[in-house]
Amino acid sequence: MAKQRRKRGTAGDKTICLPIADGLDYATLVDDREVFRQYLDEQIAAHPELFPEGIEGGYRFHGWVESSRQQIKTRRILLPRTNIKCQVHRGDATARLADCRV
Repeated sequence: MAKQRRKRGTAGDKTICLPIADGLDYATLVDDREVFRQYLDEQIAAHPELFPEGIEGGYRFHGWVESSRQQIKTRRILLPRTNIKCQVHRGDATARLADCRV
């Protein structure tokens, strides 16, 4: 018997939109893993409401997503304790920040 496919989530679910400070180059930030981790840790401390419950238990990087339409690269993170996977976007990567949700 064939393995049953898991249902795909709704587009936009598990998305974290980060504020990016003026003068900070998002592309460079995303490409440098250690710098991105430092920035993400700072944002978790400053804006815990933007992140899913369980982020305080730690996270690890879980690959990339490249948008051909928006021409941006985003990182994915995994929360090992809860197995939650999230895409981390810059705040202006979407039309409305209110659409970003976890």
